[in-house]
Amino acid sequence: MNKEIEIKLLGISKKDFLMKMEEIGAKMVFDGVMKVKYFDFEDQRIRKIGELLRLRVLEEGENKDIELVYKFGKKISEVKFFQELQINLDDDEEKLEKIFFHLGLKVSKYYEKKRISFEFEKCKLEFDEYPNGFGYLEIEANFEESLNNVIKILGWENKEKSFETVDEVFERMFQREKLDGMRF
Repeated sequence: MNKEIEIKLLGISKKDFLMKMEEIGAKMVFDGVMKVKYFDFEDQRIRKIGELLRLRVLEEGENKDIELVYKFGKKISEVKFFQELQINLDDDEEKLEKIFFHLGLKVSKYYEKKRISFEFEKCKLEFDEYPNGFGYLEIEANFEESLNNVIKILGWENKEKSFETVDEVFERMFQREKLDGMRF
């Protein structure tokens, strides 16, 4: 089980992000499209307790990886602390979806995003870009100290920080646009 701490930094362009990654010598580990599906029961019992069951298909050129994640945790101040159970699948995601449907789960949300991921100082730095052009940086670490240190190295201490979910960010910033259903 992984423990992760994450924060979003808003108001950073993809161009500025990529320039900073080059400047600090971060290592690129992914550049592709993610297709994301959330699953829940009809009564939304998973979402209601602040947890999530997510299936992600990561496509990078001809490569395709499938991740199944169950996240549970809490928000504290400006960061989110999560426990994360993740398995990587070699088989196609459609078989897993059929199992979920037979268990009474349904797709509660689907969207696509482009992601560029880097590793630096034991942190993941991921720039996500959505079909409407909106993007943000998410930093993940195992320790809050590491996360704050990377933000300082980047010189982005004064950028808007958010511990909201991507749904909450969209709701706040784009009242008329829904994340669910966004596709490239």
